[in-house]
Amino acid sequence: MPPRTVPAVLSGIVAAIAFLCSIPCATAFAAEKPSSAQKYETKLDAALQLEQVLDVKVSGTSHFADVPQKDASVIATITSPHSVTEGQVQPMMTTDSMDKFGSSDGVTASEVDAFYGNWLGVTPYNLQFAPGGSALGLANALEINSKTPLTGDLTVSQFAQMVQNLKSLQDGYSETDKNEYKLLYRPSRGTFGNNGTYNVPLNVQQKNEAAAIKYMDGVQILVSGNKMTVLLPKLTGGSANDLPQVQVWASGGKYSSDKGKTWHRMSIDGYTATGPQKYYITVEGDATKGFSLTLSYTYGSTHYAVATEGAKIQTGKVVVNSF
Repeated sequence: MPPRTVPAVLSGIVAAIAFLCSIPCATAFAAEKPSSAQKYETKLDAALQLEQVLDVKVSGTSHFADVPQKDASVIATITSPHSVTEGQVQPMMTTDSMDKFGSSDGVTASEVDAFYGNWLGVTPYNLQFAPGGSALGLANALEINSKTPLTGDLTVSQFAQMVQNLKSLQDGYSETDKNEYKLLYRPSRGTFGNNGTYNVPLNVQQKNEAAAIKYMDGVQILVSGNKMTVLLPKLTGGSANDLPQVQVWASGGKYSSDKGKTWHRMSIDGYTATGPQKYYITVEGDATKGFSLTLSYTYGSTHYAVATEGAKIQTGKVVVNSF
């Protein structure tokens, strides 16, 4: 084949350009079109969704210039401080100014963490006992921040992930298989950190709080008819001067601490085990009456409870009770 001349090459280039120009712009540059994952969540929409998932009791009204009247009560509630047993709690969300909420602002994971902590009723004093001594540390331990970035404004899909994490936390469990569930530790409002004690170093309390949340999240529940089998994780960690202890109770229940080789009838006060343990504890009881368990620590001569939770089956559904 003879070599192509320069005019022929130029003619080919011109034809290619003409073809590309004939393609509609929406088609030619479809890959550059922002997806829903690239759209950023707004502060107002985030506030309204968080109010729903946490079932915030709203009251009052606000007069922010950038808040629609239909949303005024919600914004008034979440931007006002509120009182709990231990003292005053900060507003769930802050405002840009006295007359502007910041509706079109972005929202970060740390703002969602603060919203949850303040809704929970954790005072600045009690927050020091949380894992890491911060709202971020608490949210990380509770897996509110799971699968989301900790810095920068959240996209719509990233914020949706945090909302889903909060929904699971509020349920207090997740379903892992048919009739099989995983307990999720759900702190009770107004009580988190109330067990803090001056007799135990702060860093020890923070460590034990994180360990208690992890322990509760490791509890498995198996349901068969009216029988509930609860698998408790092994108690690990601790030391001679910082012993973990779990107390479990199940109505009409029995327990085994050796993988089901031997069983013992549970007393009216339940069964108490001190760590570290060689095996996990298996508990069987009436599913309709459920079970409860408390994780506590003995530091020196000081014994203090860290986390308490329980569950039962009601009308075919798991109902988690936080104490």
